[in-house]
Amino acid sequence: MKAVLLATSLLSSLVYGDLYMQAARGGNNRLDEANRDRNNGNRLFDSQNNDRGGYNVGKLTYYVGETVPISWTNQHGSGTYQMKDTEFVIQYSCGTLMRDGSSTTTIPVKPTQCANFDCDTDVEYGRHESWTDYMYCRATSRNKGLFTANQNLRNRHAATYTRQNPAGTRRGYECPEERDYYPYWRPSIWRDIAVYTNYPARCSAYQEESQNTKSRWYCRYDDDYWEEVLEGYVSSATGNLPITEEECDKAENFTVPSTNQTKAMYYWTKFDSWGIDEPDCLTSSATRANHHGLIGGRSYYTYEWTVPDYVNDDSESCCVIRMRYNITTDDYQAWESEESIGAGLDYRNNSQESNPDPDDDPAWVKIWENFKLTYDGYLSII
Repeated sequence: MKAVLLATSLLSSLVYGDLYMQAARGGNNRLDEANRDRNNGNRLFDSQNNDRGGYNVGKLTYYVGETVPISWTNQHGSGTYQMKDTEFVIQYSCGTLMRDGSSTTTIPVKPTQCANFDCDTDVEYGRHESWTDYMYCRATSRNKGLFTANQNLRNRHAATYTRQNPAGTRRGYECPEERDYYPYWRPSIWRDIAVYTNYPARCSAYQEESQNTKSRWYCRYDDDYWEEVLEGYVSSATGNLPITEEECDKAENFTVPSTNQTKAMYYWTKFDSWGIDEPDCLTSSATRANHHGLIGGRSYYTYEWTVPDYVNDDSESCCVIRMRYNITTDDYQAWESEESIGAGLDYRNNSQESNPDPDDDPAWVKIWENFKLTYDGYLSII
């Protein structure tokens, strides 16, 4: 049997952190810190945890077919009693260039700052997603149908800006929109292991939409345009690539410098599913809010994952596990229904201000309708 290097890391999204992977050891962006605090919370991903969480150098070696216990604690609670709209998603990704690196500095985005002008292969820096992944995130339009509440996104066009990341802060090569929304509509490097939900009726929808079994379509640059015109580099968050087939088909033409051939700048293309089993879907357990503790029975939340056979390939010898901890308080309706994974709120519920002030301008959530009131009637009551 072949050994697989499993570099464990943690991602908690859609909530300001406070989920800790206890086994395998969650990194929380740590590397080899000499002190209690981590040096760089933006090194690889947006953990949204405090600086003293995580384990230094969390890589471990496992064999194909071996069982890996994935255990965690979560501070903000789960279960229908206190936090009914809580879900956990466990994912992994593998590749030969996955690594911890040797520096706590965030991997550069400019090739001129990396050895041999190739940041993907510069082993000084930790790396999960590829440099090209992040270039495409910069180039791709954000989904403007999403609920951004009253956040004032500094850039209203690119997928690097979201409700959770309105300033477009970069964490490694992670794409903020992919991190914040699940299941994601564009291709992702992450494969699904398991989903925990308070509503088992939602399981079939999660499993059907998983990239494990369902292909993704997206707008992709023509290879000649990418290599000869852009030279593989998107210098800023342009958001030029559409996310719908209709808009992608409207691509302008360009002339290939080396051949004078006329081609479309980009085209709609299919990214095949991973072709693996659908993720497990399980019912969440009840945990108390403001308590990093056990779920009862003297045990952690634990999922037993078996390292799959296809990781035996040399091209997938190093893997990273991440967890997503998604909560929605009762302030907002998370989903359309208990059976649906469709969003309960969308762009129509965003602040009515063109440049909202998050401290003063409310989101347009029509809570008065819950009491069968008109907006004017609601205002007269308050």
